[in-house]
Amino acid sequence: MDDPFNADGSMSETARIVFDTDDYLAALSQAKAGDVDAQYQLGLWYHEGGNEAVEHDNAKAAEWFTKAADHGHADAQEALAKLKGIRKEE
Repeated sequence: MDDPFNADGSMSETARIVFDTDDYLAALSQAKAGDVDAQYQLGLWYHEGGNEAVEHDNAKAAEWFTKAADHGHADAQEALAKLKGIRKEE
């Protein structure tokens, strides 16, 4: 890849896409291996959306939050409860 930064020091769009995708793939691999923190992170990314690797999808967010919550991840349990409240209102 060429220089990942623009002349003003900001990250180029191409570099941002690559980094987003690499981060997503690493988290996905860890999550599938049972890493509850990675499962929670994927839940956050799907809930928030907005990058090249992950689009907003509350159903997928709920799936990942549930996996982490089922293994006692307190933040995932809280996020899942909030998400269920949001989904009932939709």
